[in-house]
Amino acid sequence: MRYPSSKNTEYLDTKIAIPTSLGGSGNGANPKEVLVASVTTCYAATLTFVLESRKLPVAELTVNSEASISDNEFKIIHYPHRRLFYVQIDWVRK
Repeated sequence: MRYPSSKNTEYLDTKIAIPTSLGGSGNGANPKEVLVASVTTCYAATLTFVLESRKLPVAELTVNSEASISDNEFKIIHYPHRRLFYVQIDWVRK
C-alpha cells in the first residue's frame, strides 16, 4: 500500500506521513490528524450554514476538536466557540 508524501491543492499544501510509532517517517501530519481536520472543517461549514439560515449575527466562529482511538472506537468531539455581534438598540420613548 502506498501513502502520498504530500497533498497539494489550490489552497492546501500538507505533508502527510505515517507516524514513527507505526513504522513511518513521522515527517508530516499523520492520517488521523488529516481526518480530524477534514471532519472539523465539515462540522464548521455545517454549523455556519445553520447559524446563517437562522439569521443569527455571528461575528466569529472557531471549532476545536479532539479525537480518541481505542480498540473498538474512533471518536471525534467538537467544541464550537462562537461570538455573536452585539447590536445596541436605542429605544426612543414618546
